[in-house]
Amino acid sequence: MPKNKFGFWLILVLLVGLCVNLLASDKNVPFQHKLKWLKNSPLFQEEARTPFPASGGIFEPPDLWLSQKTEKFTKAVNGTGAISGLVYQASRGAAIESVKVTAEQLACPSYSSLDYSDENGYYLIEGLPPGKYVVSTDNEYLLDSIFVDVYWDDKLDEEDADTVPVASNDTTEGIDFSLRVGGKITGTVTVPEAPLWGITITATDTASKRSYSGEARDFVGGSADYVIKRLPTGIYKLKTSGFFSSYVDVYYDDKSSWVSADPVSVTEGITTSPIDFTLDSGAVIQGNVSTPGKGLLAGILVYGFYASDPYEWLPFGVTDGDGDYSLIGLRTGYWKFYAYGDTIYAFEWYDNKDTWTDADSVYVTAPETISGKNFVLEDGGSISGHVYDLGGSPLSGCDVTAYQGSLYQWGMVTIPKGDATSFDGSYKIGGLRTGDYYVMASTECDTIWYDNKTNPQDADSVSVTMPYETSGIDFYLPSTAVETEDEIARCPAEFELHQNYPNPFNPETRIEYTLKKAGHVSLHIYNILGEKVKTLLDQDQSAGFYQINWDGKNDKGKSVSSGLYLYKLEVNGFSQAKRMLLLK
Repeated sequence: MPKNKFGFWLILVLLVGLCVNLLASDKNVPFQHKLKWLKNSPLFQEEARTPFPASGGIFEPPDLWLSQKTEKFTKAVNGTGAISGLVYQASRGAAIESVKVTAEQLACPSYSSLDYSDENGYYLIEGLPPGKYVVSTDNEYLLDSIFVDVYWDDKLDEEDADTVPVASNDTTEGIDFSLRVGGKITGTVTVPEAPLWGITITATDTASKRSYSGEARDFVGGSADYVIKRLPTGIYKLKTSGFFSSYVDVYYDDKSSWVSADPVSVTEGITTSPIDFTLDSGAVIQGNVSTPGKGLLAGILVYGFYASDPYEWLPFGVTDGDGDYSLIGLRTGYWKFYAYGDTIYAFEWYDNKDTWTDADSVYVTAPETISGKNFVLEDGGSISGHVYDLGGSPLSGCDVTAYQGSLYQWGMVTIPKGDATSFDGSYKIGGLRTGDYYVMASTECDTIWYDNKTNPQDADSVSVTMPYETSGIDFYLPSTAVETEDEIARCPAEFELHQNYPNPFNPETRIEYTLKKAGHVSLHIYNILGEKVKTLLDQDQSAGFYQINWDGKNDKGKSVSSGLYLYKLEVNGFSQAKRMLLLK
């Protein structure tokens, strides 16, 4: 037999054998999975395969591959379950690689874990305690991603998502995601001069209120392009926000409120363009913050509220080493503003007022600058106490928050102050003005108002007088701790990232975090543009309490500039980020 005919028949026999093996073997692989994997096989034509680079090597029969992964899982993590499935493109059936798939348990305390789809679109989320889960995709951090994120089964909202059951020592298969190419909004942002930071454009779905964003950066000649991707079909309203920008933020098309903003229609797979913005310079309010005891104060937050709609526009500034602050990018109109104080000095509305209602309004006309709006802060009062479980044991890590009484009850502007309980369950909320407060304690699963009330309308108020402490404000909440060995075996422990100290800082600050379970830990610092500037940690660690210092330098050993930074902890599927401010 000629060699070419022999080769032809050999390939044909191998191909038929592979198909028979895929379609008739192990029952753990659903029929539809085998067809999809077969379609992605290198034995089939190029246009039917994944659009992403293949990893190379010999094609491994997926039924064998899946059974090996499942066996490894059940041996390694006895007593838990898993979720598996495929992520592929709706229009072509081609696999999509590197999509993050997250499973979040509906029980409380909840647990979430994740996996990334491989080159064949396959994912496997392991180590899940038995229960019901909401499963979703996340393309946000994938460069050049174009697909709309969904919940299973093809739902856009978590409230509508179908839940996925997980049983002990079993894998729930077939939780597949067929992703569609989203719509795009593109346009240009024009400013009088290039901004210090980029301008973020946020598109909010008018029906679901989901938000998506893009950024205009690298301004040349006062203009820069932006793009917002992965949008589901819908009607959107767009808004600019320039962090530390001196320009007046607007809705499209040059509107000042959500109600008056022009809607933008988006269709999946289609680019809507041009949706352009032209920003004008805003007004500036300047002043300083001091105290009779220590003079000028650094690191004090000052918030501005647009009087006609106090929640629509909320600029803020931070006092520098000389105690000076600036509120920039203000639109023409009446403004009220507020010095937040800290754990010692009480907050204050301008001019030395206790509440939003009494605060003096200042009228500004863009782009004028108004100076001399100063604050003199006094020593504040405080509220202290403990949080216990129903058995009287202290609860750590609970949030306790105090709201200014009359403002909270009537739904008016109030900025809460709070603290987290320490390991002995104690807390102390400082920097409070004289007045009545509604105080709330919360864990991940429960919330209670003082004194043992379930809502603020029924809660007892707590009276504070500066500069004294009101103590003994205690709370009793159900514990979310795991009690039995059986529960410990199937319910993963919690992790926690703490606020850095000091904050603001110059040039060094301390970051603390708690690991209730061993795992691979990464701790990165990002600037406000989302760019990573420093890797503080990337290694395996055992359970325990840790702290690490950052000296204000990037990965190249150079000191970074003043500004707002994010630090993010990731371990075992847990992820949490907090903000910190570097002032020089």
